[in-house]
Amino acid sequence: MKALLRLNYYMIGGYKIVLAFAAILFFFLLLPISRRLDASFTVILSLNFGAAIGFTPVGIEKAESMSRWRSYVKTLPYTREQLVDAKYLFSLISAAAAALLGTVMLPLLMLRNPEAISALTYAPSAAEFSLMNAALAAAIVLYAAAIHYPSYFRRTGGIVLFAVGFSGLIFGFGFIFFPKYMMALNRCELEPLTPFMRCLPYLLFAVSAVCCLLSWLYTRKTYCRRKRRRAA
Repeated sequence: MKALLRLNYYMIGGYKIVLAFAAILFFFLLLPISRRLDASFTVILSLNFGAAIGFTPVGIEKAESMSRWRSYVKTLPYTREQLVDAKYLFSLISAAAAALLGTVMLPLLMLRNPEAISALTYAPSAAEFSLMNAALAAAIVLYAAAIHYPSYFRRTGGIVLFAVGFSGLIFGFGFIFFPKYMMALNRCELEPLTPFMRCLPYLLFAVSAVCCLLSWLYTRKTYCRRKRRRAA
């Protein structure tokens, strides 16, 4: 399992991808943006970093295709269950990395602008805001895993599953959650966030985690059953 995790890590870029995310983080935090939108800006970064990390494994497919990894792995002492588990476990680790980025963005921003939160009179505390950002970033990574891996392990009909899941991501995050959440944050100059808006990032994280769990169970069942059928 450790070897499979290291394989996924190096196939997405290894240390280079880590340095790239760190460089992009500091670059965006140095951009000249208005004080009033600084807190909201970290939400945008959290969503973007979560999407970038979540859909990075999609690029692995090209590398695996060029190296004929799927044919080579059949000669190795790995079961189909282990191959599925390694992919999903790697996404859990990626979600933890995205959550870490989401957590540190606001403290780094406040080093440059200590009034990033206080400019919004009724905004949550910096600690709560950081946790909300972490939940959002991790939620996108887990949801990306939930919609990507069933299509990755299914040779037929997988693109349909991915298209439906990706459409749900765009519609749910892009047209429902994001506009309403940003409007609620901007209104923090006049009124505090409602209890529902405070809990929404954690709710999205919980839903994404459940989707990822169900996706893992579904992929394990369908991908491993195919082997037993062929053996029979």
